Amino acid sequence: DRINEFGRNNSRLADLRDELKALKVQTQTTCTVQNSGRAHCPQEKLETLDDANTEIMMGAGDNVQLFIGESFVEVSEEDAQEYLEAQTDKANAVVSKLNAEESKLEARQDALKKVLYARFGTSINLEDK
Repeated sequence: DRINEFGRNNSRLADLRDELKALKVQTQTTCTVQNSGRAHCPQEKLETLDDANTEIMMGAGDNVQLFIGESFVEVSEEDAQEYLEAQTDKANAVVSKLNAEESKLEARQDALKKVLYARFGTSINLEDK
């Protein structure tokens, strides 16, 4: 029963780490501002949210176009900054939640390892790669 729990937790940990990695690399919609004054929002790195916000602040005060999904939406620089901040907050909240769940699972895994190694000794391998 504990071996099964360990296996399920191990699988969930791997999934969580993949989700975290994907979130750190991508967000649902992130924006970068091109020199032409257009904000382009493909799947970009999470870090580009701050870069895009900086570029918008350095802009000429004109409207920018956000590329969301498959279309451009013209918005003011202020609205674009609010959008970027909201996207950053949303992504950071998800990352925090996943990090908390990962820590909880790691603590449970450590406890299960102690119990299982005490019972099975060296005849069981519970280590990752």
